[in-house]
Amino acid sequence: EKSELEKVFQLEKINKAAGVFDYQKLDWFNGQYMRRKTDEELTDLLLPYLVKEGVLNEQAAEHAFLYTYAYGTYNVDPANFEGYKNKVLEVISDYQQCIYEYSDMSDYDIVFLGDSLIANCMVDSLSEPGVVNAFTNANTYNLAIGGTYASLRGVDYPQNTFVNISDTLTKGSELVGGDERFYRELERFTADSHDERKLIFVIEYGANDFFSSEPTDNSEDKYDVASYGGALRNSVEKLLKKYPQASFIMMSPYELEFEPATIPVIEYVKVMKTVAEEQKIYFLNLYEDSEIKGKDRFSLLKEDTHHPNEAGILSLSDTLIRFIETKIMK
Repeated sequence: EKSELEKVFQLEKINKAAGVFDYQKLDWFNGQYMRRKTDEELTDLLLPYLVKEGVLNEQAAEHAFLYTYAYGTYNVDPANFEGYKNKVLEVISDYQQCIYEYSDMSDYDIVFLGDSLIANCMVDSLSEPGVVNAFTNANTYNLAIGGTYASLRGVDYPQNTFVNISDTLTKGSELVGGDERFYRELERFTADSHDERKLIFVIEYGANDFFSSEPTDNSEDKYDVASYGGALRNSVEKLLKKYPQASFIMMSPYELEFEPATIPVIEYVKVMKTVAEEQKIYFLNLYEDSEIKGKDRFSLLKEDTHHPNEAGILSLSDTLIRFIETKIMK
């Protein structure tokens, strides 16, 4: 306040000596403010500065944040700092060299259908839909349910199949086995208007059919829903009829191994490719085109060697986004 300054100001106290800027005191004040900030608040303040100054590009900043705060992979304390420091710097270095920027997809609605490989109806940073949303601004809806098959045959919960889920989406049939998260996501999707938006369905089924060695196809009945191929055809055609304006991406299983399985997962990949070609829709071959393959794939999978870990989720999301950019947005 001006009046307060007038009260305390005295001309005789003015010193002719040059002013001294106390950096040590400034550091102390700065430290007090920083200690009062949460990790999230500090990140919000720090990352834009690092990007602006050219220390990090936006991709590096996003990944550094996810690895450190969203996933907790590199949360550090004095005891583990030295061990994690180089790992953090390696992550930053990898993405600092990447000048790739994702396209803005804020005018897209992307619906995910599949099993637990897409993280059970979650749309946070621990799921592919959540990461796709964070990196592209697309609206994402996760209608994936863990344990879901494409085919009807040999399933403990027959309502949790692509056949029944497609009925729910196209006919409004009740899905008895859907949990609260599924219905929450379904309500979001049905409540939103998609007329002026670009709609994409991402269809990922096959892992559970592979684990149980369900029939891949029926040469005598292409629409036999007891087979993997027949279930895909039946369900996709219903969705195509209901949503003719939408684009569809069939996303195959990546490389999986399961000792009791009698049919190699590649056979399910081949059938999905055939169905995609028949229906004239897009096919994303994760078996060949994702990073989850060969001996190195285990670094991207959880201990069960089937589900993607945090790094695997990032990798799969990156693969899908780039596919949409090159195939649909071109």
